Amino acid sequence: MTEPKRTPLKNVSRERMQAELRHLRELVVQLAKERDRLVEKAKTSIIQLGEPQQEVAEEEYNKRKQAEELNTQLHGELEEQAATIHRLKELILHQMHQVDDVHSARHSAFDHVLFNSLSDDIDVGYRMTDSIVNTVNWDDETTRGSWRLDTKVSQHNGQTHTVIELQKQFWTPTTTFIEGEGEVASWNHISQLHLSSQYHIDQLVAQDDSFAVQYHHPYWYHGRQVNVFANELTKRFVEGRREVRVWRSKFQGQDAQNESTMLVDVAGWAVIQPFGKGIVTRICAHFVPRILESSCSGLAPGEKYERAQEFAYYAIEMLQMKVSQSIDKAKGVECGPILGV
Repeated sequence: MTEPKRTPLKNVSRERMQAELRHLRELVVQLAKERDRLVEKAKTSIIQLGEPQQEVAEEEYNKRKQAEELNTQLHGELEEQAATIHRLKELILHQMHQVDDVHSARHSAFDHVLFNSLSDDIDVGYRMTDSIVNTVNWDDETTRGSWRLDTKVSQHNGQTHTVIELQKQFWTPTTTFIEGEGEVASWNHISQLHLSSQYHIDQLVAQDDSFAVQYHHPYWYHGRQVNVFANELTKRFVEGRREVRVWRSKFQGQDAQNESTMLVDVAGWAVIQPFGKGIVTRICAHFVPRILESSCSGLAPGEKYERAQEFAYYAIEMLQMKVSQSIDKAKGVECGPILGV
């Protein structure tokens, strides 16, 4: 007997679950697509929104960078201005300390024309050394110890011409004379001698064979203060066992109105030679006072002469003081070499 064919029983619950599962899978696919779409859209929005923000940020950064650079530049310029103001303040204070001589600025630089003229005069004077120095009787007692003055007055074209000659010799037993080099100790000291003096040094140039100095200082003249300006050039010539120093100086006085009141020309010779264990120095200097008619109006000829001579004696005192300081520095002997031995 044949068994009847069995038809599988439908499992309604299972089919329903499978249908729901397929539906869920479809939803998952749709959700994934929607998710991808939304993500892509979000990226596009972010990019679109980020570009202008980035531009704004970059622009703000550049502005801040420029502002910092400008601030640094302005700060540097401010420091430069502050330094300039500080230097100006120092300059003003320096000028205030020099208020006692408001005209000194006119004499703060070498007058090259003047010093070239002085140099030419020195070269001529050097050739006259023997005719000047050797004519003095250095064995005379008056040339030992104190200074000797000799005034010569002559008339020329109706004017009085005066030459005051100053003479002195002294012995320096502790100083060495080197043949071919001369006496270098006092020459090397000449700069310090001026710098340590009471004068206001405007310019000073020291070289191996020449010395130039320009200085000024106040001087009371007939009840009023006069500024005395000095220009001086010295050259040294070494002749084996003799050294000759020749100098030219000009002393000029100016009052508060910047008017020249006095003028003295100076020509000097110093001959240095070895003597015993030291050296002997013989000095001759000529002082020529000049009468300035513009500053002596209303004065009689005799009064003009007296005033000019007075200023010449003042210039003489200045030279005597410098020489005495040099003698003290070198421990020299004021008397002549014969008496000093």
